[in-house]
Amino acid sequence: MMIISGARLSEVPSRILSILQPHLSTVAARNVAPVFREPFILTGYRLQDQPWCYYWKTLFHVHNESVNVWSHVLATLLILRHVWSFSQTFDFIEDKYGWSLIGFSLGCFLGTLLSAIAHQFHSKSVWWHYVLFMMDYGGVTLYTFGTGIGCMYICSQRYMYVVMEPVFLPLNVFFSWFTFYVCCRAKLKFASTNNSTRYVFMIAALLLYALVISIPIFARYTECMTTPGCSLASLNHLTMCFLLLAICAILFSCHAPERLAPGRFDLLGHGHSLFHLLCLVTISMQMKGVRVDIQAGAAAHTNPNLGNILAAYAVLISAQVLTLVTLRRDIAARAKMETLHWIDIRPKSK
Repeated sequence: MMIISGARLSEVPSRILSILQPHLSTVAARNVAPVFREPFILTGYRLQDQPWCYYWKTLFHVHNESVNVWSHVLATLLILRHVWSFSQTFDFIEDKYGWSLIGFSLGCFLGTLLSAIAHQFHSKSVWWHYVLFMMDYGGVTLYTFGTGIGCMYICSQRYMYVVMEPVFLPLNVFFSWFTFYVCCRAKLKFASTNNSTRYVFMIAALLLYALVISIPIFARYTECMTTPGCSLASLNHLTMCFLLLAICAILFSCHAPERLAPGRFDLLGHGHSLFHLLCLVTISMQMKGVRVDIQAGAAAHTNPNLGNILAAYAVLISAQVLTLVTLRRDIAARAKMETLHWIDIRPKSK
């Protein structure tokens, strides 16, 4: 057995501490353009306008986006693991439940992947910051779109399914695109001047969208309350998902706990990183919840069409891309204004 010397053993804490230190090239908030700054986060920012390889390398160093990136990288891998598990039970080619799971999982996968990319690379420049975070909003709405697929084709109440299903996919596409557009416009209008107003617009649009796609599930609660022998406890797996999503919205908007102690939670524990971690938990609960409903027969009355679902995804992604193309001049103008403003106010090197 190899014996670790006392000298080596004493080096372990210092090595761990060195790993947890910020990357040597991170800087304070005053050294980056205002658009990159987050309220109450004072340090741990990466340099802007560096080569792409710099941002690749920061994946393995600690900065104030590390948890945001890695939580969604892990969430992406978790989704793939769940999809593999689904494939062992459901036939993705012939089974209607497999088709619903493809539609649901695809949105979750694209959402977490695009978010991880945006948080990893947005510091490249002001222009890339805007473009990548708009892609992130596209990911958020694709995730919500996929959740809508799950709500309708896996977790819906029978009567509400009959009423809504004929128009659901077009409705889901429209609200997803509309929410994406509102988020993009809010980002352009309020990115560095009024974060609170931006959050109000974004959360209002997302909340409206969430209410629309949740109608098929809400009907299950009302049905259960009026049906003898039905216990609301039978819907606990859905209730937990709604509760987690509500907490996610709160964490996204309130900047806690960092507002209570600015600078103390710059690297670990700030509100947005907690939001990302809770998103990982929420997605895992959703993945388990759809399996519970399928196995309980809650999706027996549904009749999804995989071709229509994938076509809806194609239309939505195309609409998002075209929206970004139409916004390109506004993005360029905003980025130019932010860059010129930063040139005027940035600390002058001595």
